[in-house]
Amino acid sequence: MMRTFIIAFFCGILILLPFHTLPTIPVLAVCMVIAVVLFFIALRRIIVLRIYFICIAAALTGFCYASLRGHFIHAHQLAHAYEGKPIQLIGTITSIPHQLGERSYFLFKVAKINHQAQHMLLKLSSTDEASYLHPGDTWQVTARLKRIHSFFNPGGGDYEAWTFMQGIGGQANVLARPDNALLAHHAYDAPIALSREYLLQKLLPYLNLATPDKWIPALAVGERADISVKDWQVLRNTGTNHLMAIAGLHIGFITALIFFLFENIWRLSARLCHLRPARDVATLAALLMGISYALLSGFSLPAQRACIMLTVFLLATLLRRRLPGGHVYCLALFFVLLWQPFSVLGESFWLSFGAVALILYGISGRLAPRGLWWKFGRLQWVTALGLLPVTIALFQQYSLISFFANGISIPWMGFIILPLLLASLIFLCIYPPLGKLFLWLVQQNLHGLWKVLSCLAHLPLAALPITAPTPWPLLAAMIGVIFLLAPRGFPYRILGFIWLLPLVCIFFYPPATPPLGRVALTLLDVGQGLSAVIETQQHTLVFDAGARFHENDMGERVVRPFLAVRGKKKIDMLVVSHGDNDHAGGVATLLKSFSIDKVVAGEPARLARMNVLPCQPVQWQWDNVQFNFLYPDKENINLGNDSSCVLKVTAANGQSVLLTGDIEKKAEKKLLQHSRVLSSTILIAPHHGSKTSADAKFVAAVKPRWVLFPLGYRNRYHFPHPTVVARYRQIGATLLASDQCGAIQVMLGAVPLQLDCYRQTHGHFWND
Repeated sequence: MMRTFIIAFFCGILILLPFHTLPTIPVLAVCMVIAVVLFFIALRRIIVLRIYFICIAAALTGFCYASLRGHFIHAHQLAHAYEGKPIQLIGTITSIPHQLGERSYFLFKVAKINHQAQHMLLKLSSTDEASYLHPGDTWQVTARLKRIHSFFNPGGGDYEAWTFMQGIGGQANVLARPDNALLAHHAYDAPIALSREYLLQKLLPYLNLATPDKWIPALAVGERADISVKDWQVLRNTGTNHLMAIAGLHIGFITALIFFLFENIWRLSARLCHLRPARDVATLAALLMGISYALLSGFSLPAQRACIMLTVFLLATLLRRRLPGGHVYCLALFFVLLWQPFSVLGESFWLSFGAVALILYGISGRLAPRGLWWKFGRLQWVTALGLLPVTIALFQQYSLISFFANGISIPWMGFIILPLLLASLIFLCIYPPLGKLFLWLVQQNLHGLWKVLSCLAHLPLAALPITAPTPWPLLAAMIGVIFLLAPRGFPYRILGFIWLLPLVCIFFYPPATPPLGRVALTLLDVGQGLSAVIETQQHTLVFDAGARFHENDMGERVVRPFLAVRGKKKIDMLVVSHGDNDHAGGVATLLKSFSIDKVVAGEPARLARMNVLPCQPVQWQWDNVQFNFLYPDKENINLGNDSSCVLKVTAANGQSVLLTGDIEKKAEKKLLQHSRVLSSTILIAPHHGSKTSADAKFVAAVKPRWVLFPLGYRNRYHFPHPTVVARYRQIGATLLASDQCGAIQVMLGAVPLQLDCYRQTHGHFWND
């Protein structure tokens, strides 16, 4: 009955996720009354439908509990009235500050805003060096605040979901003001973060973070701020994402090691065994070490799950009680959901609980399992096969070598690297010379392991990109996994291969493309920059690739995932309108990730290292769709913004879009020489709506029905300018902006023209 209640409670939380807005309090009150009545009725044992009543009541309870937590989180988010204004904050640093470029980033628990008591958690950035900031510091700062607002595109991650899950209510940039001051430092305000920082400071002097040493802080204290996208890609390609983050695997190895050591050492003394049985002492020591190591990770979701399961299991051992694995699993699930119901929004939740569920289903309950295969090989087989649908759904790829990579990595990590790392942490605090020796051994082993993983990651077909056109092949694959991992003797196990066939067919299923003569235009949300993808039936053109900031570029974060979701492995033409970072920053990522037939640019000299053709007036046709470069000609290159490529794309029925890059009034006046062909259904606003663009005659010549603005949320340039907005509205155009819509998707050639604001149609209550 307990397991039934917990599973139904979990399902109730899942039911809430598709909602665009949270249910109101009166609606939740009615739901709770219904749940209480159903529980009361179910207590009467004469009811035949008792189990169904409990399931419905538990689901309603989970639904209401998550909704109320959602209302609580919304109540502690930054109000719109505070945005964009210098505001004085008093609060405490609650995380380890990390340095990225010239700025440091940290979590800040606010106690007062403008001297008025108000509590929320903000993510702050400051020009102060991270070494000057410490967890537990109470600061008075003046900052410019902004609500959490992330890019919103098909295939892209949802940063707003992550911040909602963490309870982060906003972000802010600390301004340089003379009244910014450190008010106090109290270790009890952030004891865990302070302990993690202490250990990190012990480690850092001996690490070279330009090498695989960067993973040591991740394994020691859960700090992964210095890990690059390229490094994570190695782990994804080898299916070892779980290896370099403190999770159940690491906690399990550490607790097993401590249990083994304490039990055997305690047994050496008859007097100690007389005082307390060795197994009890070893159990308590393992429990304390497991909890401590989980706290060192920052108590991430996988660590929470492992810690709760470990606590339940070890306490049952102390009390001489035997609990079935399913009961321990459900209790861990229930306590994690109580602690953080929106953990279901994270990938780690599904990978973590999914892996344990598969192990319980595919390994436990078998008769007399023996041999190395059962002890280790089958574990890898069960998780590699079982997580196939989940991995494809989350990452749109699957590692074909994960079985072999994990077979090498897990014992190397668990039996060598982790024990040595634990010893180095202990001895760096009490006897540094010995701690340095252990740390050196960790570094040598980690370098060796990383070389192996890097070689495996670069093997042909190491990671297979897979994009399911609908969820049904993945659901069918899950059923197939259940059949295949069933115990020997289970009838019709062979049907599992049949259920996997829809997933195999994806490789032969062509991606969805526009009909002949139509154009799918997607103006991607890349912040203050530009990237648009144009698809015809057989061809793909990418116009600009967004900006690049440090190792975070829009080509990697937005454009590549979108093209992967669309099933694109090739780009027929990449257009770089001009050389500014906000248009060309992500180009390098696309060149590495895709086969590209042709690259053209308005300022080819600024892309000299690439094989680039100049953007010159020319016409061509793809799939009954007309393409026409209108500008620049040979006389208008090297003019900066006014050398931007201008491309017009016209569907078979005459509907068209004009892409203009960052042209300004000078280029617009030159384009008026082509006034007969400027008229377009849709205009991508020149220069993001700057007041230096939108010449009145140019606007009249184009006369668009829709104007799309590629903008960053509350951008520092205050685009679009009010006079530009007014000019477009005077001609009756409908205005849409990517900062409010997310990606804007248009199907040219359809009657009526189909236009979609991705944030409005696919947003959820946490994107409010």
